[in-house]
Amino acid sequence: MRSRRASQQLSTWRALHVRPVAWEDVFRPALALLGFTVEAEDGVLRFGETGSIRWTRGAFWTTIRLQLPTCSPKKSDLLAAALLKAARYRSAATDVQPVRARSA
Repeated sequence: MRSRRASQQLSTWRALHVRPVAWEDVFRPALALLGFTVEAEDGVLRFGETGSIRWTRGAFWTTIRLQLPTCSPKKSDLLAAALLKAARYRSAATDVQPVRARSA
């Protein structure tokens, strides 16, 4: 997975994969462990007051957009790192290419 961080609150990740990935099943437990209540819609998870994770599937990749809720810079770094690790460890157990972070 590759990542670009447009701001402290917004990140874009790209994950390469051979088969579709159930991203809701990857991110929902991670957000629950972080103490967030999660609301799910098709291709979107909402958490906190303003946080969301959206994904768009392509043929062999998924683009994931992470909008963090308003919080301190340190907390937003920790949240982004925890969610990126959830995706990375999910990719290690399947045929998803390893997650890679790319800063803006």
